[in-house]
Amino acid sequence: MAIKGKKKSQSRGSQARRRPAGAPRPASVRREHVSWYRTSGGRVAVAVIAALVLSSIAGIVAAVNSSSNRAESRRDRLDAYTSNVRAFALQIADPATQMTQMSAIPPELEPEFISELRKQSNGWIETLTGARAEAAQSEPPAGLGDVNRLLTESLLLYKSSAESLLLATRAKGDVQTSLVRNAVDQHERAGNIFISAVGLIDREREREGLNPSGIGHPAQTGTFPQPTPQASPTEEPSEDQ
Repeated sequence: MAIKGKKKSQSRGSQARRRPAGAPRPASVRREHVSWYRTSGGRVAVAVIAALVLSSIAGIVAAVNSSSNRAESRRDRLDAYTSNVRAFALQIADPATQMTQMSAIPPELEPEFISELRKQSNGWIETLTGARAEAAQSEPPAGLGDVNRLLTESLLLYKSSAESLLLATRAKGDVQTSLVRNAVDQHERAGNIFISAVGLIDREREREGLNPSGIGHPAQTGTFPQPTPQASPTEEPSEDQ
């Protein structure tokens, strides 16, 4: 049986036991940068933003068209109302013009003149009453309600002027003179109010880009009645003849 010898002592140093090597590191892979709008989430966001922009543009276009339509509709209504006021001015033109002669009425009215004036006054009152009724039923554009009230007040004063003149034909003396002066004052106020209403209409038309109405003072539009010719008195022969 073989006898085992002693083992040689192992020298340390370069022959020392090595440490176990660490685990290998995974190789890093560099990813390529992708823009946000190329990602699926970015595409969704772009689609949503585009839809919102298109919706906003469509809303703006619709609002502009609606505003343009409203403006055009208002201009049409303003034109129609102006035509109504022009019709009222022409309707009352003759009475308003003919009544301007009342300031020249003599203090003592002759029977023939009284009869003719009474007839004309009744016609004026009838015309002005109808015009005021039509004006009261007019529907002005928004913002011109005060203008229509001024118009109806003017027509009412014209009517009152004619009524005062009619009463003057039935009175005498100071009462007659007072009624004539009252008629003159009402006539003047009626014309001033009518012109004020027309001025407000023209201001609104200018604001809407329309031409002036061209409506003048009613008393300067109508015609004066032709006076009845009077027979010239017969000349008496002089004593020298």
